[in-house]
Amino acid sequence: EPFLEKYKKNIREIVQKSQAAGIRVLLLTSTMINEDAEEPNNKKLALYNSFLHQLAKDEDLLIADLNSDMQRLIKAQRKTTGSKNNYLTRDGVHMNPRGDKMMAQGILRSFGLHAEIDWDKLALFRTLHYRVNLADAEKFSLLTPERQKDIIIKSQVAARKIFRNAIQAP
Repeated sequence: EPFLEKYKKNIREIVQKSQAAGIRVLLLTSTMINEDAEEPNNKKLALYNSFLHQLAKDEDLLIADLNSDMQRLIKAQRKTTGSKNNYLTRDGVHMNPRGDKMMAQGILRSFGLHAEIDWDKLALFRTLHYRVNLADAEKFSLLTPERQKDIIIKSQVAARKIFRNAIQAP
């Protein structure tokens, strides 16, 4: 498959450049399409994910196997409820809050973090951040670049504080 070979080349190049810049690389496997492991496109994705696993092994990289996490959760949910409705996505592709949580937990786990997270606080933060961005976007664009930078820095400090409060020690 020509796309797969191009993908492999590009990912290897990104990894090499990142490592050369001193960045610790974390690979993420692709999540399923339409929450159906048997769908033909997911069979194709398996080849890409298999490559990522091998690259992680060969280059001693961190990897978050989000595809396996997603398959496991969907299988358990369908066994429990019998429902074939989307469980982790809004539309078969884009994650809903449960899917966001699954991805976040997979990424944290790949870093060796097993902290308990107050997901309600994080969801509140995301909602507030989104509302502020939409409500103030036009006013913000009228400010001087210096004032914009000051607001961005203060927002980042506040966001870090909210995030730290949401993560609790195990």
